[in-house]
Amino acid sequence: MSSTSAPEESTGILDLPEEILRKIGGYLPLKDRKSLSTVCRQLKDTVMMEKGILWLNSIRNAITRFGERCTVEEMIELNVLQQSNRVYRAIGIVAGPNMEPSVVKELKKRVTAIMAKTPSIKELHVHDTHELQIFQLALRMPLLFAQLERLVVLVQGEVFAETQTKTGVMQMPNLKYLEWHEQIGNRYIPQAALKLYAPKLQHVWLGKPRNLWLQSPFYRCLAQIETVDTLRYLHTKASDQIFDLLSGNPLPNLAYLCLHIDDRTVYISNPDWDRIARNLSGLRQLKLFQYPGNGPEPELLRAFLQRCSTLNALWLERVDITAVMVRASLWQRIEDLHIHQCRAMVAVDQRVEVKLGNVRKLCLSLNEVIGTLVLAIPNVRELSFSNCNGRLEFGDVPELETLFLRVPQPVPLRFLQQPLPKLRTLIIDTPQLLSEQVVNIYQDAIDAASAVQNLVLICRNMDVARYLFWDVEGTLAAVKSLKIIGYDNLSKIPAKTLRKLFKLPQLQSMLLVNLQVVGEMRLGISVPPNLVQLNTRSLGMAWNSKFLATSRNASYERLGIPDEQRLLHKKCINMNAHKIPSFDELLKRNCICFEEIAAVLHMA
Repeated sequence: MSSTSAPEESTGILDLPEEILRKIGGYLPLKDRKSLSTVCRQLKDTVMMEKGILWLNSIRNAITRFGERCTVEEMIELNVLQQSNRVYRAIGIVAGPNMEPSVVKELKKRVTAIMAKTPSIKELHVHDTHELQIFQLALRMPLLFAQLERLVVLVQGEVFAETQTKTGVMQMPNLKYLEWHEQIGNRYIPQAALKLYAPKLQHVWLGKPRNLWLQSPFYRCLAQIETVDTLRYLHTKASDQIFDLLSGNPLPNLAYLCLHIDDRTVYISNPDWDRIARNLSGLRQLKLFQYPGNGPEPELLRAFLQRCSTLNALWLERVDITAVMVRASLWQRIEDLHIHQCRAMVAVDQRVEVKLGNVRKLCLSLNEVIGTLVLAIPNVRELSFSNCNGRLEFGDVPELETLFLRVPQPVPLRFLQQPLPKLRTLIIDTPQLLSEQVVNIYQDAIDAASAVQNLVLICRNMDVARYLFWDVEGTLAAVKSLKIIGYDNLSKIPAKTLRKLFKLPQLQSMLLVNLQVVGEMRLGISVPPNLVQLNTRSLGMAWNSKFLATSRNASYERLGIPDEQRLLHKKCINMNAHKIPSFDELLKRNCICFEEIAAVLHMA
């Protein structure tokens, strides 16, 4: 076959990811940003707007010609908004410190120009300071705040003891979604500054402030919700302010609650957990994050499990479950259970059985298990097991469909030594230090998953692929999707093993990232007939090796056999493309939950 060269595709600015284009636009003044946005619609949507938000002004730091630092505030030109025919549903305003009334007046003109063509602006984003200039905006723009359905506020700056924070009341009759973030200094704020009355409010997210666990236990959020009758979603840091809200108001519509609990705050406030649980009669999902962790609060979890009759999803992190884990009646309604870095105290000579008969999804990471803990999970379909420093045993799991294993140390997992006929997805995250006992656990998982169709292998150890893929034809015959992710180009895969993987009869999709192929490949690999997608990034090979469509010989390029040409012409093969993630974030941290790692792997 004569050698031909694949046509080179030109790369322009529009091929860059939107995040990079948006960052480039952030360095430009608004006037230049407007000129760039007139080139095409893609640049207009990306440069002028941030995730669908039109920012009316900006405040940036600049350096004068004399080398002095200064703050430059710019606004989008009024005639641009008046001449534009575009409909904007979300706008953003940057409210700097000591905002002058003239600045608010100019912002109001631009809002009026937008509302003339967009009668109903649904969403507003505000970057504010501890002075809360949002009061001034609401006073000067009552029509805008009266029709808003979504409000996102970011409060920045330092708050000192002598600082006088503005206080006031805001009426927002149509508001349904509130997101409030505070990035302020570590100072005690005596009382809430903003009292919000929103009778239709359903979703509230009060983000954790910066250096949350260095804050005083008397910390109170600047925003206080006064109307909670229709509240369905609440995510917040626990404080006496939140305890008063939960214990003093019946919340039958609240279906989701996420609490970040500080042990010092609980000790000082001494909340009535039974009363709080009784007020949440319709609660379905509960997330509890306890810091610094494992505090003496056994009544906290018991009250929610006992009082909330509709609770079926539970997420616990750094919570002591010793007092409630053996009471099977408390867990009988739970179907989705996440236990992350929790304490389960079992004596050395004891064997404790925990019955979780209705659990369908279980993510498990336990600390301080000294004796033997047996989990009876006969109906589980998704299982994530990442850590346990003691003896942990699982009962039979005949319904298991998805398994995520990250075992840093040997733990006897007897359920892997029997066939798992319904297992379809297997995710293996190996530690950097790999012992023979841990390798045997992972090998048992692969052997038990004879019908697995989706296989993910995260290689933090350089030789793990050679250990686990020694019998490709016998153990991976049913695999349709295969993802192998290496660690910093140090993970090795033998050339013979790579050839065998491409010969899998059912293989349809493959991802290879950060891998070093050991051994020469003088002949290109034939493309499997069912392969429809192949993604590679940072795949190292010997100099004179050939891999599918490219040759490592610098004198010529080889297009490939007809099957390879078919995939190339249909753009099914992506090599070193920026669209393929490098998974640096995945490899920097240890994911302990199936949902966390599944969200990252979904990008590929």
